Formats: sequence, structure tokens, C-alpha cells
Amino acid sequence: MSLCSSRPSSLLFAGFLSPVLALLTLSSPAGAQLSPSMEVSLKFPKTQDRGAPSRTTAAGSRNDQCVAPEETPLTAFMPRNNVGTTVSANPDIFVYVPPTKAQTAELLIIDPENEEEIYSETLTLSNTSGVMQLTLPATVNLEVGKEYRWAFSLICDAQRRDSDLYVIGLLYRTSLSPDIERQLVQASSSLEKARIYANEGIWTEMVSLLAPLKQSHPQEWREVLQSVQLQQMVQVPVHLSWRCQKTLNFIDGMNCHNVTTP
Repeated sequence: MSLCSSRPSSLLFAGFLSPVLALLTLSSPAGAQLSPSMEVSLKFPKTQDRGAPSRTTAAGSRNDQCVAPEETPLTAFMPRNNVGTTVSANPDIFVYVPPTKAQTAELLIIDPENEEEIYSETLTLSNTSGVMQLTLPATVNLEVGKEYRWAFSLICDAQRRDSDLYVIGLLYRTSLSPDIERQLVQASSSLEKARIYANEGIWTEMVSLLAPLKQSHPQEWREVLQSVQLQQMVQVPVHLSWRCQKTLNFIDGMNCHNVTTP
């Protein structure tokens, strides 16, 4: 998947308002931080319901001209409560993109407290399906203790944005205790760090560390996905992104390219 910055304005694409924007600006219910659950194996702890939308595109809204009905639907690659807890100001977002005829997609991030658009980007798809890692630029600065909404839309018809297929998820930035930060510094491997993040209920950093290891540590990858009921994604390739020039990128180049983990 490649990303480009061809979006003509912050709210419009080809002159048509994205229908998902109204949903993003609806205030999400406040909730307590996820309670960590110490696990011996690499499983993600049970998560609290935060009132987030479903992880998948609703069956009634699927556009068979964009994604074949028999395909796994567009899915937010998130825990069961669809909240991506992170410690980063500009975290990664993971989305499963099925085989699609759509040529472009859109990513939006909204602060629902003031209905402010935090980030937007138009993406050019490269006919590659799988779990996509969308790496936010350094210009994004999520605040600790706040919840944000994001949406990823497949633009099936630029002239009819009401035909978009989209998923919505929540991002929640938290902080780590000094003890956990010390454990991370002392960790000897990415797998060990991923386990620490998993035990603390930190989804984003856990997946960012574990996804590149899915071939060398398939049992841990399978175990984590089973714990959040994403076991159907175990064999799906993961397209990893690199930060490049402070923009979202899935392009080939001298200093910026994506790596696919089968």
C-alpha cells in the first residue's frame, strides 16, 4: 500500500464530504484506563467495553462492487473493545484491508471533545491485501489521558462517498510507570518488550514489536490474536511501514519503503 498527500482539503475528497466524518465527531463515552492483567504467556488481557464501534464493516453497509461478499470484511486490527491503547504521541494504526477494487482510501483522526480534525490523509492502494501498518507522522501529538477516534475508509466511488466502506476505532494514550519503563530498558529482545506491553494492556506498541516477528515466533503471534478473537488473521501477511520524512508512507525508495511479513 502506498500513501500520497493528494487530499485536496481537510474535509473534502473530490468535492464530496466523507460520511464517516460525522460519526467521528460524536463524543465517545469516557472510561477508566484498561486494567492490566499479568500473563505468563504472550496473551492480551481482557479489555473493558469503552463504547467503541464494531471492529468490522457492518454487513448491511458492505459494497460488493468494492469488496467481494465472500471476502473477510475491512477490519480494525484492534483488541475486542476496539480501543488501541498506546504510549506514543504519534502511534501506529493497524487495519486489515481485504482484496478490493478501491484505488484510494482515507485515514482520519478526530478529537471528539472539540470535533477537531487531528490528522487526515488520502492513501493510494496498491492492490495488496493484508494487515496494513499506518505510521503517523511526528506532527501528530496525542495527549496523555485522552481518547481519539480514527476512521479508515475505502473510497469505492469518489463521486459517491456514501458508498465508502469504513471502520472506526478509538486511540487512547496512556503513560507507563517508572517500574515498567525500567523493565523495558532492561528487556533483552523485542519479544520480551512485546510481552511487557501486552501484560500492561498496551496494544499498539505490542503489535508494532510483535508483527515483524510473526515468522520467527508464530506461536506468540497466534496466541495474541486468539486472545483478542482475531485468529482468522494469523496467516494474513502484515505490511510494515517505516517513518519517512515525517509523513505516512508505503512507498519504495532509497530511504523509505515497506516490508511485508508473510
